[in-house]
Amino acid sequence: MTTKNLLRAATTMLLCIAMLIACTPEDGEKGDKGDKGEQGAQGPAGPAGAQGPAGPAGAQGPAGPQGPAGPAGPTGAQGPQGEQGIPGVSDAKMYVYGSNTFARSAVYLFPGTQADADNSLIYAYYKSSSIDWHPAIGLQIGADYEIRPGLYAQPTDTDVTFWANLYVPGTATIYTNDVTWAAFRIIVVPIPAANIITRSGAVDFTNYNAVVEYFGFKE
Repeated sequence: MTTKNLLRAATTMLLCIAMLIACTPEDGEKGDKGDKGEQGAQGPAGPAGAQGPAGPAGAQGPAGPQGPAGPAGPTGAQGPQGEQGIPGVSDAKMYVYGSNTFARSAVYLFPGTQADADNSLIYAYYKSSSIDWHPAIGLQIGADYEIRPGLYAQPTDTDVTFWANLYVPGTATIYTNDVTWAAFRIIVVPIPAANIITRSGAVDFTNYNAVVEYFGFKE
């Protein structure tokens, strides 16, 4: 190839290289960013996951306020209002009780153990709406009911209860009508003095007034 041709070819190559350089972006220059598209709508919530295991028990909380008082319990046996001792007269004692309205049984509490009761004669009297006193045993005035008494020691063996149980006369049927006694007395006379008094006939123990007069009890 002649020198002229070589120069022509070299010139052509230089022109091509210059065109390529003119079309190439400068180093580090970036093209324009396109516009940012709008954010799409939020999709629906997914299903709830499975319940996890129970956590450890928390610390005990403070005590709550005190609740209201509960209902009152059943009425217990009627206690004595007092007792009278007669010094020098067989240590007899009388226990005094107030008015009582009841059905089926009247229950009276007085101090003493079962042994005391076993070693004493015990007499009980009640006053109805009238002024008369009646022994708390056997058929009563008007034959409305019959009294069958009983003595029972308490579980602590420190007190004894006297029960005046009411029955339809001559039957085992409980008398269920309400009864009111205006007053009640229990007289306890220790043995052997009680046996001596009973055998000698010194006093009629079915007669309350005679018993009170004999032992000198005060009304």
